[in-house]
Formats: sequence, C-alpha cells, structure tokens
Amino acid sequence: MKIASFAVLVVVVSALRPAGAQTLSRGDIQRGIRAVRPAVDRCLRSAGISTVVKARVEIANGRVAAIRVEDAGSATGCIERAVRGARFPRASRPMTFVYPFVASVVASASSSVAAPAQRTSGPAPSRLTREQIARGIQGIRPAAFGCRPRGGRRVVVTVRFDIASGHAIGVRGASRPPDARTVDCVERAVMRARFPLAQRTTVRYPFVLDRD
Repeated sequence: MKIASFAVLVVVVSALRPAGAQTLSRGDIQRGIRAVRPAVDRCLRSAGISTVVKARVEIANGRVAAIRVEDAGSATGCIERAVRGARFPRASRPMTFVYPFVASVVASASSSVAAPAQRTSGPAPSRLTREQIARGIQGIRPAAFGCRPRGGRRVVVTVRFDIASGHAIGVRGASRPPDARTVDCVERAVMRARFPLAQRTTVRYPFVLDRD
C-alpha cells in the first residue's frame, strides 16, 4: 500500500483584532503544520484511512491550546497528539483554523491492504478528461457564484489547484481586481468539488463573477 498525504488550509477564523495586533499568516500556520505532517501521516497509515480528516485547531501563545479531529476513527487520539506538537510564532490573540489532511491509498484490486514495499500491478490510473473536470466544477458552481461581491462589481477569480484522490488540494486563487474576501469564498467552494479517481492533475480555472 502506498500512501501519499496532502493538506490544505481551509479557513482561518479568529476573533476581531485591534488594528496593528500581531496575527499569524497562512504561511506561519502551514509551516507549523508541516513539521508534524510526518507524524500525522503515520497515524493515517496505521489506521488505513483513505478519506479526508479535518482537524480544528486553536492556537494560543504559539502552541496548540485545543484540537478536535473529525472522521478519524481509531486514529483520532494519534492525530491529536501529533498536531499538539506543532509550534507557531506567538500572536496577540488566540486563533482557530480548520486543516484537512487528505490521505490517498493505492492498493491492488484483489486486496485492500498491501505491503508498503510492493508495487501494485495493472494499468496506471487514467488521466482526468476536460469533461470530468468540468463536471466536478459544475457541482460547486452555485457555491462559487454565491461569492459574487455586492454592488454588481465584476470580479474574475482564477483558481489553481491539484486534483488527487478525487479531491481538490492546494487550492490557491487570485482575482482581478484584488478582492481577498471573494477569493477566499471561491477557494472554499472549490475545495468541496469531487472528481473521479485518476492521476494527479493540475487545474487552472477562471470564475467570472458579476451581477448575472
């Protein structure tokens, strides 16, 4: 069994902060999580998990003050202990974020468990077609277009992401004109898209958001 794990930041939620207060950036959070990813990967491998596992984490004084892991079954305690080892820069206020760990399991068709050193036989997974990608995007278009800014302004949000194990990972967006709130909203919508299992694919997709 070969397992590759990917993680993407879904959303950072924090209390209202006074102007000039120190806060953690996405990069700060990602670097903190990156240090404990190997331990989380081991938890996922040990439990044979092949679904998205979400960890809701509260950071205070550079450390994990609280954590709640969803949909991890017997691996819950293991993942919580791993993430509690993460360290972050100190910020003036506690903040909370949700971080999904996506585990991809590749195994032979005749067995759900294979030795890690073994290669699976048979043809490699196929590539996603444009039609399959379009259908996956179609499923989240209502949510994406619900991100339209008020006042009828036209905003073009271009989102770049990878598709692995049927999920959108590494979602990053940019907009013209710049509109961080709309970009964040569209990124969250794209993260909910689902696709057929296939080879890892990189996608760049524009959303034209306006009154219509």
